[in-house]
Amino acid sequence: MAIQSHASSIAREVNSLSTIICEVKNLKKYFPIHGGILGLQTVAYVRAVNGVSFDIEQGETFGLVGESGCGKTTTAKCILGILPPTSGEIKFMGQSIFKGKMLRSFRRYLGVVFQDPFTSLTPTMTIEDIVGEPLEVHRLISSRQEKRKIVRDLLEKVGIPPQYISRYPHEFSGGERQRIAIARALASKPKFIVADEPVASLDVSLRADILNLMLKLKREFEITYLFISHDLSVIKYICDRVAIMYLGKIVEIAPVEELFKKPQHPYTRALISAVPIPDPTVKKERIILYGDVPNPVNPPLGCRFHPRCYQYENLCKKKEPELFESRKNHFVACFKYY
Repeated sequence: MAIQSHASSIAREVNSLSTIICEVKNLKKYFPIHGGILGLQTVAYVRAVNGVSFDIEQGETFGLVGESGCGKTTTAKCILGILPPTSGEIKFMGQSIFKGKMLRSFRRYLGVVFQDPFTSLTPTMTIEDIVGEPLEVHRLISSRQEKRKIVRDLLEKVGIPPQYISRYPHEFSGGERQRIAIARALASKPKFIVADEPVASLDVSLRADILNLMLKLKREFEITYLFISHDLSVIKYICDRVAIMYLGKIVEIAPVEELFKKPQHPYTRALISAVPIPDPTVKKERIILYGDVPNPVNPPLGCRFHPRCYQYENLCKKKEPELFESRKNHFVACFKYY
């Protein structure tokens, strides 16, 4: 009874009129590196996420962009409770999800779509059991018949024929598997879904179909997305606001149209300059970044981007810039705009 009462309290919070669904404040996640005798001594830390803060409004699609290894997926795993943060705070509808039994109660309202549909679906389970598993875990059904009905309805909504309910994952294509993964994410009627590179492993011809499906489901189920990608073309198509990450830090946050029209951080401008334009007659200046991404075990002093920046100053080597609102709703971590 206590658990049911607590879950009902969470449900009231989720359905409240608050416009902020997810708040991340100064999130840090360090992974220890072991060495010494028998490898039992912690000799250093990989600073995968090092002081990330942002909020996501209810009903929006918030994009998280950056190179591989910048901390995007680690941030998402901390939000989902898959990884415990080293420090910082994560709130869902105004409540910290890591206090007591809160995380288990909140998980019903959190969904996830992983990057690779070929490994995210258990090969020995039928589609009925894969999509219906969240219903059983969160005790949202009372019979197998009820589960089957809900699963068939979800499959139909994502474009999979309901009669395929007894098939196994290997009998489907990559695009179909990702549709099944989306159906599983929807099973518990979540309010917030983390989509981690959901179209990166798909053929280009299938990406638009999956993105349009996600937009359709967002309107139908009133879902909020955290959409992780390194493909700025995809981000521009589906997102409302975007955060750019570099070496465990957010360097710029802005509405998507603003970001593409008036990017401010040098790293953001370099990323956008690399996006291909489907018109051979258009001339575009490409910004080339030289050097490699610094080691997250021992990041550079000052601004983390300054070793590769084409317009750094002496101050950039000594002091780390904080996110600053240079324009309305446009935040950038660069001394040029202070």
